[in-house]
Amino acid sequence: MKMQQQQQQPIDEAQFIIQKSYAESYGRMMSCEPHIIEKDCIKLVIDDIMMKQQQAYLNNVNGSSANTMNATSPEDVIAIPKVSSSPVSHNFKSTYFQQQIPDDHPYPWWFTTLLRDILTNGAYGPWHHFSTVGTTPPIRFCAMGKNACTEWRRVFKALNAPEFCSDGDKEKSNHGSGGAGGECKSQFNTATPLSHDPNTVPNAVFIRDPLERLLSAYLDKCIKPNIRRIQGHCEPNNIFGVDYLERIVDESNNNKQQQWEENSNNEAATRTLPDLMETLQNRDKELFAAYVDLLPLKWNVHFVPQAITCDLYRNIHTYDFVGVMGKQFMSELDRMVHRYGSDDESSSSSLLASVLNDTFQYQSKLQNESIANLNLGADNNHGTKAPSKVSKYYSARSVRRALEYLSIDYVTLGLEVPEWATEMLSLK
Repeated sequence: MKMQQQQQQPIDEAQFIIQKSYAESYGRMMSCEPHIIEKDCIKLVIDDIMMKQQQAYLNNVNGSSANTMNATSPEDVIAIPKVSSSPVSHNFKSTYFQQQIPDDHPYPWWFTTLLRDILTNGAYGPWHHFSTVGTTPPIRFCAMGKNACTEWRRVFKALNAPEFCSDGDKEKSNHGSGGAGGECKSQFNTATPLSHDPNTVPNAVFIRDPLERLLSAYLDKCIKPNIRRIQGHCEPNNIFGVDYLERIVDESNNNKQQQWEENSNNEAATRTLPDLMETLQNRDKELFAAYVDLLPLKWNVHFVPQAITCDLYRNIHTYDFVGVMGKQFMSELDRMVHRYGSDDESSSSSLLASVLNDTFQYQSKLQNESIANLNLGADNNHGTKAPSKVSKYYSARSVRRALEYLSIDYVTLGLEVPEWATEMLSLK
């Protein structure tokens, strides 16, 4: 079935890629009932896709009996597992511009592997959900990797320290950041039961430009040798994280060498590909483009679109505060302080203001006009300064591919494609 073309307004290449990719993938995800959330909803989405693929397969077989022997089964068409959830049928058809996407239109391969991997890679878990009564009113916070997650953990532990720490422990725990030696061990979540009504306990989140976040994850998880070797997040590891696999092998050999040798399913034991991190060393654009092309073979949680986390693609409209980690990040932190610091004019001296300033030094940076509106990335050991490195790593090719994967962020979170990416595409 051919897509029906209708007249459309001129649109730049970035927007065309985003709208087309979203319509062919995320835009075709079924709608779940409000009480069916996160992983349970994705299981229904997978069931719905499998049902449609099954129907398309049967239609092809029945329509062309001569090709029956060569027909491809739906399990081969889509790279996701079967699940037991009951499918919810619907008649919704996604559109980009004025084009309709028929139900039997193929799903992008990277989208099917994304659905497969987010069920098990940590995209859904309690580590994304923070809460505190240390603000006015109490809030829930959606935290995600590569959106200053390390810093936000520190923030919420400090906000919750009064609940978990004695007065004597608060000072030596550095605002409740926790640690060894009997120090206070605060938590990311308050111990106080909170209402799930967003009108009573508001939701808050910080998001960032998807292209910059993707590069930040790559610089942190792939380019830093120690991080890559220890964490193993530069997946698929048998292509980009060979040193991680070698470390696992070394540890296994030291402890249980014979057991490892007998384990034919060990990922490292079946290594057949070269280490591209060494093969393309000092060729930044080529290596990054290769990673962007291949990362859907195994989606790591740090590279999953932001909109997937906390079901933001479904409920961002219910969030009371949506901050953006960009040039106005310091101002956004100040806005958060005025929103949740206190009920009076002393919000700038509230616990929230103190904790955010200890973590981000936003007050002094706002007073310095030369750095208040810069977006160079975090200046610490964990930071990658990704915004200042986009021209070194991105090419028009990798921008196009990344926009496909991350289209859901631009569409559902209301983010704009950065000017540098638009210019890069215009240069071909």
